[in-house]
Amino acid sequence: MLPPKDLETLLVLVERAGRIVEKEELLEKVWPGVFVEEGNLARHIFNLRQVLGDSPDGRKYIETIPRRGYRFVAAVQEDPEPAALHLAAPQASDQVQITARRRRLPWLLAACLAFALAVALIGLNAGGFRERLLGSTRPVKIQSLAVLPLENLSMDPEQEYFADGMTDELITNLAKIGSMRVISRGSVTRYKGSKKTLPEIARELNVDAVVEGTVLRSGDKVRITAQLIHAQSDRHLWAESYERDLRDVLMLQSDVAQAIAQQIKISVTPQERQRLVAARIVNQDAYELLLRAQYHHNEWTRDGFFKAREDIEQALAKDPGFALAHAWRGEIYFGLGWDGDLPVDEAYPTARAAALRALELDPSVAEAHFVLGYVRCTYDWNRIEAENDMRQAVESNPNSPWAHWAHAWHLMLFENYEEAIGEMRRARNLDPFNPLMSSGLARILEFARRYDEAVEVGQTTTELYPKYPSTYAALGEAFEQLQRFDQAIDMYSKFRELTARGAPEPSPPGHVRDAKTYWSWMRAVLQKDSAKTSVSPLDLARVSAELGEKDHAFALLNQAVQERAGELAFLRVSPSWDTLRGDARFQDLLRTVGLSGDLNHAR
Repeated sequence: MLPPKDLETLLVLVERAGRIVEKEELLEKVWPGVFVEEGNLARHIFNLRQVLGDSPDGRKYIETIPRRGYRFVAAVQEDPEPAALHLAAPQASDQVQITARRRRLPWLLAACLAFALAVALIGLNAGGFRERLLGSTRPVKIQSLAVLPLENLSMDPEQEYFADGMTDELITNLAKIGSMRVISRGSVTRYKGSKKTLPEIARELNVDAVVEGTVLRSGDKVRITAQLIHAQSDRHLWAESYERDLRDVLMLQSDVAQAIAQQIKISVTPQERQRLVAARIVNQDAYELLLRAQYHHNEWTRDGFFKAREDIEQALAKDPGFALAHAWRGEIYFGLGWDGDLPVDEAYPTARAAALRALELDPSVAEAHFVLGYVRCTYDWNRIEAENDMRQAVESNPNSPWAHWAHAWHLMLFENYEEAIGEMRRARNLDPFNPLMSSGLARILEFARRYDEAVEVGQTTTELYPKYPSTYAALGEAFEQLQRFDQAIDMYSKFRELTARGAPEPSPPGHVRDAKTYWSWMRAVLQKDSAKTSVSPLDLARVSAELGEKDHAFALLNQAVQERAGELAFLRVSPSWDTLRGDARFQDLLRTVGLSGDLNHAR
């Protein structure tokens, strides 16, 4: 027999069949006047779903509405005679029909109704009910999942960063399991506050299961309630609550990740298991500052990066042995250097030192391997060590889209185009709604001289993300190589508009048919820009190369070497330099920046 609170929960849902019952309403109806944590409700829903199960054709009884509540979706029919109470047996269509009074029933009668429903379902075995009640369950295969943003139960908007940070860390922990595809934070963030059903979300993300839950931070205590839901059937597979002191928060996250891995029976290697259980006690203030730093970093603005730097420095002052904080310090400084917000001679050595310190404390921190690899590639020009770092980043966190993204670029630098394209597709698969991954794929296809494919990917990306500027830059370069100069101008102008650079001056000429007219106009635009802001010598060198002014182009390239310009990394593969490749000076440049060798011996 079902427990009383399960029965009462079922009745509330049945009385409001077809309508969304908010979580707050369910809690008030089933536990009137008593404070009960949401995790209890989740467990009762979980029990009911286990008992009711799914019908043979995939229909469900209780539908989950993410972050809102639940809905009873089996057909409910009202009896025209108010004094009567009947439970109709499932018809040939296997559809459950229930008749009930419109007015609220006494709870004793309600329990009888729910119990009668259970008895009828057992006898008729509707939807496999009998097997579920007796403990037999149909196995489900889960090889991919998404962790939806955990709901902040503190009612304090200032704690939103904490809920977001806990979501990120749970994703990071699960992402350490290589045999399972875990969707990145970037693509699940869009579902924060979404009204879509779990099956809809799962279809869009192409995953087998979804984890949703809540986080409550109260003083020095943290509680996470999580539910694992099979996406296609909307069937609850597991629900549990965990509570720890804030200083044990890493262990809490590890416990949740291990429980989910155990429930879905995914293959976990000994090395991955070790990464999951490895957790240390952290300084509470340092951990909160790390979460704030991540929150500001993920705003992807100049102001956000500087706020993140301030938070991470404070975190390390409170806990100098916090490996993950050192790794994030490296990532923040690298971003500030790449965007030109700090001098590269300050930003990149600081990022390198932070990454090395993180790995000294914990060699498994994937973020540190990623940062170290990128610094060694773009600043130290040590391509062989950079490749080792990139591979270790992927091995440490096989579900990190950023690790695959960075590795794709590095493979591409040595003309390993097929592997690079494969890695970028993996990155996009793990973070499907991040335009950076699709834009990166278009750029690598362009470097592989597959211009038509690059245009196809780029145009699809601009349709989905019309305000993402980097895709227009990639498209502009592809159109240049295809000699479609009018379209290149359109892309270049759109890029300038989205990056607040304004319309190009002088205005583009009419229909441009020849390369000389196009590149002469581009030089005039860059010269006009240089009066207002810094222009990369690489951009100027490219124009000179296209106009046949080789000596001037090499002088500008040597200036870029002195400045250690990051985009020198693309010197070997970019079509922009094809007119210079036969010159001995170009080969000297490749040797200077560490791009003259073969990557095969690094593997």
